Amino acid sequence: MKVILFFILLFFSSNLFAEASKKEAHGYASKVIEKTFKIIKDNKNSKQFKSLLESSFLKEIDTKWSCRAIAGQLWSQMTKEQTEKFNKGCYSFLLNFWLQKFQQYTNETYSILDNIENIDDKNFLSTIVLHTNTNNQPKDINLNIRIKYKDGEYKIVNANVEGIDMIRSYNNQFNDYADKNGIEKLLEYLLNFK
Repeated sequence: MKVILFFILLFFSSNLFAEASKKEAHGYASKVIEKTFKIIKDNKNSKQFKSLLESSFLKEIDTKWSCRAIAGQLWSQMTKEQTEKFNKGCYSFLLNFWLQKFQQYTNETYSILDNIENIDDKNFLSTIVLHTNTNNQPKDINLNIRIKYKDGEYKIVNANVEGIDMIRSYNNQFNDYADKNGIEKLLEYLLNFK
């Protein structure tokens, strides 16, 4: 009887901890999105926009993990020096890519949906809906953010915009570029992307 009671308590307590993690992940995603959109709204045209975006949004991305995933099989073909250049170039690429995207926003609004998903015990998927209105044509854009819990903190590791997985997309793009031009040219491209 004691053994059964122990397993029942263990089951319910593990569900409580999973729920608490989902709530924390949802709170984290909400905080990041709210802060990022405030920066976009208040500072989009300022000279500090890039540094503000870097210090708020990009620091919330586990760029080391994401860049390694983006490199995919290229990672094993690179030397240690090349992987360091790749990480630096990938970071620069992500910063400039998102900077361009965020500069295109005008007065969009967003909703953070409450239905955060557990992928596993350390990975979560949060959905944000961006409400746009271009040329009087309203459109909702779904943005799914994958959040990973690692070393006591939450970090964004991937994004999926309208079904386009960012890591897969960049992986295909960078691998194609390296196949055609070589790894050194890819590193040069990433480090100089504007």
